[in-house]
Amino acid sequence: MLGFPKRDGRWVEVRTRDEQDTLRDRRRDAAGYGGPERRSTRTAGIAAARSRSAGSLRRSVPVMAALVDAAVVMCSLLLGMWVSVTWFDAPTAGVNGQMVFALCTLPMWIAVFAWQRLYAERDDIRMLQDVLRVVSAVAMGALGYILLAWPINLDLPRATVGVAVLALIPALLAERQLIRIWVRRGRRKGRGLRPVAIMGSNSEAIQLAESLVDPLLGRRVVGFIAAKRDVPGQLCGVEVRYSTNPAATAADMGVEGVVIAATALDSSAPTGLLRSFLDRGIGVEMTSALTGVANDRIHVHTLGPHPLIAIDPGFRGGWRAIAKRAFDLVVGSLLLLLASPVVAAACLAVLIESGRPLFFSQDRLGHRGRRFKVHKIRTMVVGAETMRSDLEDRNESDGPLFKMSDDPRVTRVGRVLRKFSIDEIPQLWNVIKGEMSLVGPRPALAHEADDWSDELRNRLRVRPGITGMWQVNGRSDASFDEYERLDLFYIDNWSILTDISILVRTVPVVLFRKGAR
Repeated sequence: MLGFPKRDGRWVEVRTRDEQDTLRDRRRDAAGYGGPERRSTRTAGIAAARSRSAGSLRRSVPVMAALVDAAVVMCSLLLGMWVSVTWFDAPTAGVNGQMVFALCTLPMWIAVFAWQRLYAERDDIRMLQDVLRVVSAVAMGALGYILLAWPINLDLPRATVGVAVLALIPALLAERQLIRIWVRRGRRKGRGLRPVAIMGSNSEAIQLAESLVDPLLGRRVVGFIAAKRDVPGQLCGVEVRYSTNPAATAADMGVEGVVIAATALDSSAPTGLLRSFLDRGIGVEMTSALTGVANDRIHVHTLGPHPLIAIDPGFRGGWRAIAKRAFDLVVGSLLLLLASPVVAAACLAVLIESGRPLFFSQDRLGHRGRRFKVHKIRTMVVGAETMRSDLEDRNESDGPLFKMSDDPRVTRVGRVLRKFSIDEIPQLWNVIKGEMSLVGPRPALAHEADDWSDELRNRLRVRPGITGMWQVNGRSDASFDEYERLDLFYIDNWSILTDISILVRTVPVVLFRKGAR
C-alpha cells in the first residue's frame, strides 16, 4: 500500500496492482451467492448503480404521494364548494374565485403535509399515530387556507372548509394505506430496498441483520463493518470488513445508509463516526439497545448539551387496572354469550365421539403464583396426562414447554377444535371470574415454572390471558426464547391499546390456523 499527500496535507492510500487484483478477486468470489440472505454485490460500481436505481424508486414514492395529495385536496375543496352551494344556498358568484384560490394554495397544503412528516418512511408508524398525524396536518392546512384568504378578502363559506376537512381526512388515510400496500408489494419483489451496512459484529449486530432479512423493512444488508480485527469473513451470509475508516469502507460498499449497533461502539467514538458518515452523504441509524421497551415509551430530549433518552414508566395499577378489568368483563361476557352455540355444538361432537367428560380442567399458575383451574373442551383421550411421560422423547419444543405436531392423544374432533381454538372458549368463564384476562401470558403449569429463569417469573405479576403476543407471533412455531421475550415485552409495555391490537390480530391467526397444533 502506497501513500501520497494531497494538497490539504492529508494522505490517501493507493493500492498496488497486485492489491487491486486481490481485492477484485475477493469481490468476485463474494458475489457468487445470490439468495435472499446474500446482500453483497460484485463491485462497488454495480452496488452504487443499484443503490441509485433503488434510491430513485424510493424518491419517487413521496413525489407521487405529494401529487396524489394535491389532487385529493383539490377534489375535497371542490366537494366543499359544491355542498355549500347546493345544500347551504351559498352565492355562486364567488365560486370561480374560490377555485382559483384553492388551486394556488395547493403548494401550501403540500408544505404543511411535509412539515408534519406525512412523506417520511411509514414502516414503524402505528395506525393511531398515522391518524393523529393526518388529522394534525389537515387541521393546520385548513388554518393556513383560511389565513391566506383573509388578506385578499376572499369570502370562504364555513361549509366549504368544513366539508373539505371531513372529506380530506378519510381520503388521505385511505390513500396512504394504498401507497403503503403498493410499496410493500414492491419490496416483496426486491424493488425499492435501501442498501445498508451494519456497523458492528457483535450479537446485537447479528440480530439486526437477521431482522433486516425481511424485505418489508425496506433494507438490503450489503455487509458488516467491524471495528475489531478478530472477526469472521462472513456473518449471516454477507461479507464482514474490518476497517479503521468505516465511512470510506461504507462508501466503497456502495451503501446509502449505515445501521449502527450501539453496543458494538466505544462510547468515545460515536460523534466523530457519525460526522464521517454524514459528510459522505450516508444516512445513519443507530439502535438504542433498549430492545425490551416499546417505541411509544421512548422519547429523546436534551439536558444541557447532552441528548438523553427518556423512558415512560409502565403502569399496571390505578385506573388502568380498573379499565382492563372492566374491558375483560364486558368483552368476555359478550364473547361467551355469542360463542355459546359453538360450545354446545363442540360438546355434542365430543360426546358422540368419545363420551364424557366434556370438559378438561387443569391446575395452572395465575396472578402472583396463585393456582386456579383453567377450563377447556376436552380434545384428548381420557387419561392423556398419564401418557405424557411416554412421549417426552417426541417433544418438538425447546425449554419447559411440551408440543407435538402429531400428538396421538388428540382425538379427531379435538384436532378440529384445536385448529380453530374452539377448545379454549370456556376460558372466558375464567376471565369473568377474574382468574384470567383476555390478553396476557399463557397460564403455565406448575412444573413448567420450575425451569423458569428469575426474569421469566415476572410474568406472574399479571393475570394470564387467553391470547397474547406469543400466540399472535407464531403460536406453537415460536421458540421458548421467543416465548420468554414476547411475554416479558408485553408485561413491561402493556396498555389498553396493546390489548385491543392483540385481540384484533388474534382473529386472522385463528382463522388461518397459523402455528396451531
